[in-house]
Amino acid sequence: MQAMCENCKHFRKHYVKMGKRYSLAGIGHCVKPRIKPRRNITPACQHYEPLEQKE
Repeated sequence: MQAMCENCKHFRKHYVKMGKRYSLAGIGHCVKPRIKPRRNITPACQHYEPLEQKE
């Protein structure tokens, strides 16, 4: 698996409200070391840390 922003624990996904439902917007932001806008499919930066798998 390639390191992408959407797989990083520092990436926060953005959602759009459509009626009564929320839909993934395809964008978000990185919180390390400061807030930077990113797309979900952007290759990860040097601060990449993989998401922790939930069991």
